[in-house]
Amino acid sequence: MADCTIDGYMVLAGTRVVVNAWAIGRDSSSWEDAEEFMPERFTDEGNARNANFKGNDFHFLPFGAGRRICPAINLGIANVELMLVNIVNHFDWELSIGVERKDIDMTEVFGISIRRKEKLLLIPKSRM
Repeated sequence: MADCTIDGYMVLAGTRVVVNAWAIGRDSSSWEDAEEFMPERFTDEGNARNANFKGNDFHFLPFGAGRRICPAINLGIANVELMLVNIVNHFDWELSIGVERKDIDMTEVFGISIRRKEKLLLIPKSRM
């Protein structure tokens, strides 16, 4: 290992560097509506359609990169899409009793990963 300079910053050998995937995922220069939850970004029609997920493009950083990239990234994306479509298709969704849309807090809490500050509780209603 050796010292190196990254974007003008000196990084000493042995320094642990944590990549801020949260900030990359909300970079308005990379994503339209960067603050919106849009899983379709990762589909063929989304913002990432021209991204090279096997190269140095940071759009797919949540899935790993380089030699350590998830070997089943395509299978994983397809399975998540299939599961989400089935859940949305088979249920109607309602807010908990007494909660209105205007009361929903979309604030996020930053850490090594990101999560909502307040939980969103929805009630699935069977369509059958």
